[in-house]
Amino acid sequence: CTNRCRCHTGKPQRNAAAMPLPAVAVHPEGREEDAEAEAEEETEAEAEAEEEAQAKAPDGPGAVAAGAGEGLEAAARARAAGLAEGASDADELETLEGEALWEQLLGEGGDAEPGAQSLLAAFASSGLEGAQAGPKLSKWQQRLRQQQEDAARRFREVELLEAFLLRCTEKGGVSVRVMQELYEALLAAGRRASGSTKHTKEGEADKTPSKGKRKMRADAGVRRLQADLAQRISKVLFKALKRVRGGSAMQETCRWHTPEEWASRARSTLALGGGAKVAVLGQKVLDAGASLLHFLCLAHRAAALQAAGAAAGPPPPSQEVGEGGGGWDLAEELLLGVLQDWGGKKGSERWCAAVFAAFAARTPRLLLRLPWQQHIRECRKPFVQRVQLAFVAGLLGRCGGSAVGVAPGSQSGGGGGGTEGPAAGFLAGFAELCAELLQGTLAGGGDAGAAEAEAEAGPGSSAVQRKKLQLEALRGLRAALRAGRAGGGAGGPEPPGGSLLTPGGALAGRVAAAVAGVRDALPGRRGEAYQLCLHVLRSVGPATGGAARGEGTQGAGRRWGAAQPGRARAEGAAGRPGKRARSSRGGESPAAKRQTSQAQASKGKRGLFADL
Repeated sequence: CTNRCRCHTGKPQRNAAAMPLPAVAVHPEGREEDAEAEAEEETEAEAEAEEEAQAKAPDGPGAVAAGAGEGLEAAARARAAGLAEGASDADELETLEGEALWEQLLGEGGDAEPGAQSLLAAFASSGLEGAQAGPKLSKWQQRLRQQQEDAARRFREVELLEAFLLRCTEKGGVSVRVMQELYEALLAAGRRASGSTKHTKEGEADKTPSKGKRKMRADAGVRRLQADLAQRISKVLFKALKRVRGGSAMQETCRWHTPEEWASRARSTLALGGGAKVAVLGQKVLDAGASLLHFLCLAHRAAALQAAGAAAGPPPPSQEVGEGGGGWDLAEELLLGVLQDWGGKKGSERWCAAVFAAFAARTPRLLLRLPWQQHIRECRKPFVQRVQLAFVAGLLGRCGGSAVGVAPGSQSGGGGGGTEGPAAGFLAGFAELCAELLQGTLAGGGDAGAAEAEAEAGPGSSAVQRKKLQLEALRGLRAALRAGRAGGGAGGPEPPGGSLLTPGGALAGRVAAAVAGVRDALPGRRGEAYQLCLHVLRSVGPATGGAARGEGTQGAGRRWGAAQPGRARAEGAAGRPGKRARSSRGGESPAAKRQTSQAQASKGKRGLFADL
């Protein structure tokens, strides 16, 4: 006793035995034996506490019994509450089997709420353990991610189409439709790679510089991906066209469709390739479209020949148009339209050049039927005029001697059909065109002449452009001369002014006069233009007499003097009075004399004559 209890102080103090016991929560999964054991332990503890209280209490057992009764009642109430809670938890446990389990997982059934989320959906939407949520993506970032996923999917589709075309290209007409769809996808990928397709407006860009840089880098990555996709599609398209363009394969390919269907496909391909935004595409895309157009024209010709019974089968694609070669009506019609667009339609220069390059590589003599002279003469764009001159010069070089025997009937004004005739007509017309262009560049001698030259050359002409045009015209004359020599310059009736190689012809005289004027107007006697002038003058020299042989020029005089050294020395000495002619000194040059004197000094006269 610490002298603080009720027996010393006389104050009523609550006994420990009378204090209520805390309620014990019974686990719903516990066993009944554990609950009974806990109840017995609590009863024994209460009994011991009551005995101790009775032993310590001096006032008798009455007060102690009253306090103990209150404690027992509180403990009983707490025990009853815990048992009732455990029983309710045990009643709530249910075992789900069969359809009830699926209803609970999927959130279906009558008990499910209308807007409630199923267990599986909640699990799928929840993140993994330990995973952290990333930053929220902006709209352009989501769009770029979607574009990357689309490009990856298109790569897989192209691989599948490549496997199909390499195995089944020659077995069905569906291959042509697949190739056309590939070309459409190629155009779309080319536009996306060039950046012409913009998804955002000017005001939608991010304001911070860092976000703008990130967006630019992301856009550049997507454009590179689209460029790789376009290159992949073009390779697949070229492989497929190579398999169906052969002579043996074309005999089966042309039977897939009628000539009208082939013509419709060719026109749609030409319209698709010559669109407004074709100028922004890459060269691979343009070459693929031009090659597809040539294949469709070739298939139309083969189908038309088989339908008409003109031939048992189409010739191989490398075979050029010869005497009586028909069936190219569609090709001539389309090429004539492309020629009119070349320089007349804005942004179509690259597409037109690609189409003519594709036809020139496979059927070059077909292009000789087009009215090149008239179109180049009427063109008002100096750059396009120079490009067309260079193309025709290269075409003549590609044809070479095989150009003899084919001449376009369109030279007289028509563009289609084409009557067969000598190639000398085409060469003469092209040479006359080059001579006219050279004369036009020389018209600007004075102030009035310069204005007249600018009016003739068209708007936008300048001195630099006139020099470039002179160079291309001289190259064209050289190509025409080489083609005429390779073909012999014969093959039929000559044109009215004579051919370029006709001795004493009017055409050769006009060409020589124009070239001589360009040569005399050059500031120096060197360079490619001067060498081309000498080459043309020497080529047409025998036909025009001494005026066109380049007399008075440095190159011609040197060559003529080398042929007759004695006469040249005599004329040179006669033209310089007061000076002794070199021929009187034995014809030795100063260098030879110096060498002889040095040898005499080193060996002496006797040793020198012994060596001689």
